[in-house]
Amino acid sequence: MMDAAEISLHPKIPNVLYVSNRWARHIAQREPHLQNVPQEVPPGDEIAIILLSANGRQVEAIKHVPTKLDVIRGMRLSEDGKYAAAVGQEGGGIEVYAITGDRGEIWTLAAALNADLDGNIKHAVWL
Repeated sequence: MMDAAEISLHPKIPNVLYVSNRWARHIAQREPHLQNVPQEVPPGDEIAIILLSANGRQVEAIKHVPTKLDVIRGMRLSEDGKYAAAVGQEGGGIEVYAITGDRGEIWTLAAALNADLDGNIKHAVWL
């Protein structure tokens, strides 16, 4: 069980959704009644890439981008759809990804800043 922090459409490519998941590192603590919770804590939350059919009514594929962000709170895409920035509310700082692929399905870590950041970051804004 995870919560989505942001749900974004790709600004240039139709039928592509990006969803930032959060709380993966804390699920056993937050939901102690759940069974079969993995004992190994992941390094961070994931961003899901959901590729929809041409009519937007069926899921064709779901891909996951692992991060080192703890509780992804905010995620923003650049207006041209070439970059995404995500921030970790509880830690991990800021990560910026380059978005490529025919459907925006390939995310490559382009930059990260986590030194001297105490967490509590909640918003990413393109300037």
